[in-house]
Amino acid sequence: MKLKKLHKYKKFNVEECLKAFSGVFGFDQNTIESGHFEGTIFRFPLRQEETKLSDNIYDKSKVDDLFMSFKDEAPVSLLFLKCLESITLLREENESKTGDIGEIHFSVCIDETTIEAVRSARKDMRSQIQGLGNTLPSDPIANSYNMKIYVEDDARNATCRSWKVMNLFQGENRMSSTLQKLSKDDSLSYSPYVGVAMDMDCPSNFQGHVFCFLPLPLTEKSLSGLPIHVNGFFALSQSRRFVKWPTADQIRNHTHTDKSIQWNQALVIEVLSEVYSSFLQELVQESPNYEDLNAHATTVSQCIPNTNEVDEHWRILIPPLVEKLKNTKIFFTTNKGGEWISKDQAVFLKTNKIPSGIVNFIYS
Repeated sequence: MKLKKLHKYKKFNVEECLKAFSGVFGFDQNTIESGHFEGTIFRFPLRQEETKLSDNIYDKSKVDDLFMSFKDEAPVSLLFLKCLESITLLREENESKTGDIGEIHFSVCIDETTIEAVRSARKDMRSQIQGLGNTLPSDPIANSYNMKIYVEDDARNATCRSWKVMNLFQGENRMSSTLQKLSKDDSLSYSPYVGVAMDMDCPSNFQGHVFCFLPLPLTEKSLSGLPIHVNGFFALSQSRRFVKWPTADQIRNHTHTDKSIQWNQALVIEVLSEVYSSFLQELVQESPNYEDLNAHATTVSQCIPNTNEVDEHWRILIPPLVEKLKNTKIFFTTNKGGEWISKDQAVFLKTNKIPSGIVNFIYS
């Protein structure tokens, strides 16, 4: 439906359209006449009375609840998106207002100090993937970047958090025959795409979350138990709240043949383990950029998963990750002025002071 032709549709009331959108982000009579609007507007009418479809009525309190839930997720919502750079939540309660809509209630954006680097890395990876069409790349396509996310609320309270993000679109030459087959299965139509992100400020209460480009609904307990956020082209439950995993009965009876479950397992074992390994190695390689090497070494160690805390479904990540890191220098010692060594070069003392899950990872 083209804007310039709205008046030709007999069942469409142009005046009602103008009433609904006039003044919203510059939409006006000229917009309809010119047929051009720079952007996209979605309008979601809220149910004000019960219908045969649903008795769920949305009033102001429910809208406020939606706003609050968004504010909880917003600080991380931009991490794995491919294009979006800012989200602003505005509130307008004056129905007769004709100027710009609303007052800023909440906003989140990529900070100007990192936006150009993030934009460039995203664009380059996006263009490479789009160039594939419906085929898989022979070799992996990857990017990594540092991102600062700036958040401001209606009281002008502002925070800025620093993140490191890495994404990987797995290449066919690095896939098992199982993952190749699943990647080409038209009934699934998933891409072997996984990303990870770490809060470089390393807050003590940090919980790794799971994303399917946007975060899955937040829960009190981490969905993965990993010390980093994980994004992937996962097969989700019908409610889109959880990643699909086999049930306990299916595991016990070896009956988890659902292809979407097989896909999630292959994605974690093959693609997540690779991007996680590369992420850790890049953290080590970047250590000369940090003045406080001991603090950065702590950051690297906090990125290593604690096997006791990893959710049972995600523990399939540990064996391939350990295998990929077995000869990698990811442990820091202050000897010789400070250097990175592999676990075979290291002697771990006072293991009672190291979380047992980390010890289990080390000796895997």
